[in-house]
Amino acid sequence: MSEQEISLEEPIIEYETAYAEFKACAEDYPTELRQTIGVTDSWSAWDVIAHLNGWFVEGQRRFRRFPRGTGKVTYNVDTFNKVSLWLRENKDYEDLLTELDTLSTQFVASLRDLPSARLEREPRYADWLEDLTREMKDHRAQMIAFLERQSV
Repeated sequence: MSEQEISLEEPIIEYETAYAEFKACAEDYPTELRQTIGVTDSWSAWDVIAHLNGWFVEGQRRFRRFPRGTGKVTYNVDTFNKVSLWLRENKDYEDLLTELDTLSTQFVASLRDLPSARLEREPRYADWLEDLTREMKDHRAQMIAFLERQSV
């Protein structure tokens, strides 16, 4: 690879580490707390996973449009998140974890398949990767903090 070729390999490795840590936390989450509000002000662990799944789906939708020059989208994040949770309201926790794993695998595969020239022209791929890495880290920390508050 020449110096000028862009690669997401290091950020992907960082994402995969954050994802593995989040997934382990989510899988080990106490059954009795999985739907208890308090991980965030208004979300349970179930809600957090449903929210993440929605953003993975949206990322894949956006990725397919980037090569066509689709402009930036400004999201109403609260509404987007409400819809993500609503679309998954009939899924149990294990279903959400299975969906999360599938979506994460697809996300990483789609990033690894991108040619360097496309990455160079379109920084939004890297932006999505950075955002989802941060989300994994932040939500894992919130889930752990909630567990610690429960054991006090």
